[in-house]
Amino acid sequence: MARPIGSASPGLVDLESASSEPFRNLRLAIELRPQPSTSNAVLFTSPAVGDGKSVTAANYALVAAQGQLRVLLIDADMRRPTVHRTFGLPRVPGLSELLRDGRELEDVRQPAPFAESLDVMPAGTPITRSGDFLESLPAARMLDRARADYDLVVIDSPPVVGLADALSLASQPGIEVVVVTDAKGRRRQLQKALRALEYAGATVLGVVVNRVGDLDPYEYEP
Repeated sequence: MARPIGSASPGLVDLESASSEPFRNLRLAIELRPQPSTSNAVLFTSPAVGDGKSVTAANYALVAAQGQLRVLLIDADMRRPTVHRTFGLPRVPGLSELLRDGRELEDVRQPAPFAESLDVMPAGTPITRSGDFLESLPAARMLDRARADYDLVVIDSPPVVGLADALSLASQPGIEVVVVTDAKGRRRQLQKALRALEYAGATVLGVVVNRVGDLDPYEYEP
């Protein structure tokens, strides 16, 4: 039976309304980026907490799943996970069970209730040293498996500044990064985050500016 298309969460846009258009523009901007890429994994991060990265990642995944793509949304923000609440799903099992306990991908992914082609991997139970787990061989194998099984893998990671988690993931092969920043955020923090990603060898696609819930057109970094 087909899963219903729509939105029942205040964190998700109504796919039938104009509120979804910024995310459709974002999807097109990434798909039509000037430099072709073989990567099918996009990581969303931010300079600081509260910039809107998790909402952006969730809605980007939701909109992308409407385009005949099979999408997996991974909540890798194991410090402050929100994706499971956004989609009304259990937090456990999830990513931490896969990384710590050796669970398989099919054991921890859950079908999203609002999109036919979208699966969600919640964060799972809290773990210490999450940055070390995200830099581990099981994490690399999980990403390889996810990229092979899905047309698009969307990753919600913790903020960059002050934490190793996002840099651990962003430095993995085949991962491309979008940085979400609040319009009122400090420019210095954004610059610091971009420098940290550059030093980690990450491929930064660009920056999304979140203006009170609305997203400006996608902007590429020079």
